[in-house]
Amino acid sequence: MLLFPFLRHERASILFEKTVLKVFLKNIDNKSYMITSFS
Repeated sequence: MLLFPFLRHERASILFEKTVLKVFLKNIDNKSYMITSFS
């Protein structure tokens, strides 16, 4: 019974990390694109 909420939280935190990573990588791509287009 104690393991179930922990596993659900674990899955949610992994999903959150993936979302943050995706947004972070997208921002890096946008910045590098701007830098290459300006130079």
